Amino acid sequence: MPSCLLVSEVMTIVIAFHQSGYRDFKTYYIHFIFCYLTN
Repeated sequence: MPSCLLVSEVMTIVIAFHQSGYRDFKTYYIHFIFCYLTN
């Protein structure tokens, strides 16, 4: 199954992760992206 996100959306998430100060991507995803995308 192909990804539902565009390449530009993935790059935006990666750049935001690097600027966020989180130490690992899993924690960042659970606390920020998952909550944001499910609302």
